[in-house]
Amino acid sequence: MDKSFEYIKNYNKIKFRYAKGKSIESGNEIHEYNEILYYIDGNATFLSENHYEELTKGTLLIIPKEYYHKFEIKNQNAYNRLVLNFPQNYVPKEMVCVFDKISVIRNITPDIAYTIERMRKVMTTSKEGAEHLLYALYNLLISELYFSGTAGYEPTYRAKDSISARCIKLIEGNLHQRFTICDIAAYLNISTSSLLHSFKSEMGTSLHKYITEKRLIYAHSLIADGAKPTEVFEYCGYEDYSGFYKAFLKMFGYSPSKIKDEKNETLY
Repeated sequence: MDKSFEYIKNYNKIKFRYAKGKSIESGNEIHEYNEILYYIDGNATFLSENHYEELTKGTLLIIPKEYYHKFEIKNQNAYNRLVLNFPQNYVPKEMVCVFDKISVIRNITPDIAYTIERMRKVMTTSKEGAEHLLYALYNLLISELYFSGTAGYEPTYRAKDSISARCIKLIEGNLHQRFTICDIAAYLNISTSSLLHSFKSEMGTSLHKYITEKRLIYAHSLIADGAKPTEVFEYCGYEDYSGFYKAFLKMFGYSPSKIKDEKNETLY
C-alpha cells in the first residue's frame, strides 16, 4: 500500500504544501490567491471553466486567482504534488504577467527543476528558519519563471459552443447585474432544467453554486482594491447586505470588513 504524507509550511500569506495521497480539496475550486502546482506523479486531469488537460509527470501548472478549476484524480494514493498558494501582491509588479492566464509548462528548465527540488527538501525538514529559506526559494522560482522564457501554453479548450461555455461567458459579463437562472435559460433559448442538468454534467458543480462563488470572488477583489463592502454587495448582484455578508463569511471564513487593502501589504 502506498504511503501518504503531507508537509505544510507557511510564510505570512504564502502556503507551501508537499503531499502524496488524497487531496484535501474535492470538486471545483475557486480562490482569491494565485497557485503554482508541480505535478510529481499519479494519474490526474486538470479542468477549468474553458479548458481540460491530462497531466503528466513533471508538469507545472500556473493557476491565477479567481479561475474556477478542479482536478480529477484517478488514483488518490498515487497523487503526488507540490503546491504554492500566494496573494497577487506577493508577485513583483513587472512579473504579474506570469499569472495573467492559466498556463501549462511541460518542459521546465533545469534551474526551475532544481529550485523546486530544493523547495521539496526544505518542506520535509523541521529545522528552525525553514520558512525563511522557502520564501527565498519562492522568490527565486517566480523570477525564474519570468526570466527563463519557458514556453507555457493554455490547456486544451473545451468546446466553445457547449452550454456551460456559453453560460459562463454570459455570467462573467454580467456579474454586476441581478439575474436569475431562468433569465440565463431564456437568453440561451433552452429550458431551465436542461441548463441545470447540462451545467452540472459539464462543470461538476451546480449553476447556483458557481454563480454565488464567482460573485463573491469578484466582491473580494473589489474590496481588496479599496471599495467599501456596504457598496460592493449591490454591484455584485445582491439585493441586501445581510445576504451578501452571510454568503461571504461562509465562503471565506471571515467578514468583508476584515479584508485589508493588499496594496498596503505588498512586500515589493
